[in-house]
Amino acid sequence: MAHEKTETIHHDPEGRSDWSGPPKSSRLGRVCSKWWWLFFLLFVIIVLAVVLPIVYIAYPKIARRGSGDSTLQFTSLTIQNATPDSVEMGFSQIFYSNTSTSQPTLYPFNASFYMLDNDNNPPFASIQSPKIVKISNDTETDVPPQLVNITHMDEFTRYLRLALASESYTIALRGNGGMSTGGMPKTGIDYDKNITMNGFDGFTAFGILSFGVLDEAEADRTNAIGEAAIVNPTIMTLGLGDVTFALSVNGTDIGVATLNNLVLTPGYQQVEIRAVMDQPAVVGMVLALQNPVLPIDFTGGSSTVDGQQIPYFTAMLKDIVLQNNIDVTKSVESSGLVDRWSLIEWNSR
Repeated sequence: MAHEKTETIHHDPEGRSDWSGPPKSSRLGRVCSKWWWLFFLLFVIIVLAVVLPIVYIAYPKIARRGSGDSTLQFTSLTIQNATPDSVEMGFSQIFYSNTSTSQPTLYPFNASFYMLDNDNNPPFASIQSPKIVKISNDTETDVPPQLVNITHMDEFTRYLRLALASESYTIALRGNGGMSTGGMPKTGIDYDKNITMNGFDGFTAFGILSFGVLDEAEADRTNAIGEAAIVNPTIMTLGLGDVTFALSVNGTDIGVATLNNLVLTPGYQQVEIRAVMDQPAVVGMVLALQNPVLPIDFTGGSSTVDGQQIPYFTAMLKDIVLQNNIDVTKSVESSGLVDRWSLIEWNSR
C-alpha cells in the first residue's frame, strides 16, 4: 500500500492559517541563551589571540628596538673618596631617541663599564642605576655617587691610564634591565651602549705660574712654594688626594713637589704646589747649564688619601712627564754657592 504524504501544519494560537512557527530571532536567542558560554569562550580566545602577541611579542621587540636605537651622552663623571680598593662613583647622562613619542620607565639595573679593546674584558666598574620615570628625548638623569668596589684592579687602572693619555676615548656601558610604557607590562631589555668622552690628553695643560724659595724650610721640609695652573678638558671630577711629582733636570733629581688634596674639576683651576728642593743639586744644574732658568721635568709619583697610597691613581700618575721652565735664581741666591753678580750676568744674556 502506498504511503500517503503527510503535511505538518502549524496552528496559530490566534487561528491564523499562515503561521509557520517561532521567528528566527527567537530561535537565535534561545541558541545564544543555551550556548552563551561557548560564544564567550570564543570571544576570549579571539581577543587573546590578538592581544597576547602584541603584549608579549610585538611590544618587547618594539621596546628593545627603541632601546637599541637610543644613544647616551655623559655630561659628568665623578670618581672621589678613593681607598686602595674602592671609590665613590656617579655620573649624569642624557638620553637621545627619536624612535618613539612614548615616555618609558626604566627600572633599576646594574650598569657595568667595559674597555673595548677585547670582547672578553671584565668590567672595570659597576654601578647601580636607579629607576628613571618618563624618559623622553633629551632627558638628563643623575646617578648619584655610590660606593664601587674595584674587583678588577688591572682593568680599572687601564681605564684611568686611557682617560689620562687620550684626547678622546670610547668605553661601553652594558647591563640587563627592564622597561615599561604606559599600562604595558615590564619587559626585559639589554643595554649595550658605547660612550665617547674627552680625555686628559696627557695632562699637558699643566703649567707653573709662580715658584719661589722660602727663606726658611717649614716643618715638613718644604722650602719652595708656587702656584700651578691646570686645565681639565674632560667632564670628569677626579679626587686624587695628595699627589707627588719627582723633579729633575736632564735626568738629575733636584727635588719632590706635592699638590695636596688635589681634586681635578672640569675647566680651569689654580692649585698650590709645595716642593722640597735639593739646593746643592739645583745649583749644580745652574752651573752646568750656565743659566738659572732650568727646564724642570715633572714626573708623576704617587697618590695618597688619608695616609694610604692609592695604587690605581699612582699607576696613572707615573705616565705623566711634563716639562716647565722655572727661574730658580732665588734658590741659587739663598744657597750662597753662587755669587749675586754671576746671577745678574746670566739673567742679562
